[in-house]
Amino acid sequence: MAFRFEDLTPRTRLYMEQELDFDLRQVNHFVSPRLTNDGKVQFHRLLREAMRSGDEQTLAASLEGFFETYEARRTTSGVQLVKVPKNAGESLAEAEFNRYYIRALCLQAGETEETLRVYRAKEVASPRAASEEKIGQKVNPYRLLQDLRVSTSFDSALGLPAGANSGLSVRIENT
Repeated sequence: MAFRFEDLTPRTRLYMEQELDFDLRQVNHFVSPRLTNDGKVQFHRLLREAMRSGDEQTLAASLEGFFETYEARRTTSGVQLVKVPKNAGESLAEAEFNRYYIRALCLQAGETEETLRVYRAKEVASPRAASEEKIGQKVNPYRLLQDLRVSTSFDSALGLPAGANSGLSVRIENT
C-alpha cells in the first residue's frame, strides 16, 4: 500500500530538495548502515530523483540491490549476524521520503501561517495506539521543522512521523 501524500506539489518537491541540500551542507543526514558501500554512495542521488519526479515507491524500487544481506545485531549474549529484512528498502524509502515531505510542508505552512495536522497517509495492518492518538492533532510547523532537522533517525522528539512504518504524515490545513 502506497502513501497518500495529499500536498505533494511541484512546490513541495522543491522544498524537499532544499531540505536535502541543507542536510548535505550541514553533514547532518541519515544513511542506513544496511546499505552496501555503493548504496551509501548512490542513496542521496536516488532520493533526489524521487523528490523530483517520484515518490516513496519509486525510491524503494531504485534501492533494490543496494542492501547488505546480513547485519550485526547486539543481543544479551553478544553480537549476532542476522538477515537484513526483505522490506528494508521499502521502510527506508518511506521513512526518508516522508521525513523530507513533512519538512517541506513545515516550510510552506510557515510562509503562509497555516497549520499542519497529522493524518494516516498509509494504511497499516496493526496501527500502534500511540500513532492512533496522534491522528488529527495540530502541529506547530516551526517546532516540527527544527525537530526533524536535528533528528536524523526514525524517532524524533515530537514523535513525528511516529517511527518506522507508522504510516503517519501531515497535511496543510487552512486556518
